[in-house]
Amino acid sequence: MNFCPVCGADLRDGASFVQEFWVAHERDFLGWCAACTTMSSVVLAPTVVGHEPEH
Repeated sequence: MNFCPVCGADLRDGASFVQEFWVAHERDFLGWCAACTTMSSVVLAPTVVGHEPEH
């Protein structure tokens, strides 16, 4: 998690923080953004399925 999922600010700026932790088999990230003062949790999904419209 390099960027805030709310405002897009760079979380590697030194004022913000990111903590990685594990819950069972899930890899989670807890982040606090100094730019928008939002605390958020991001969970990595094992598979991401996207849909692209027909061209």
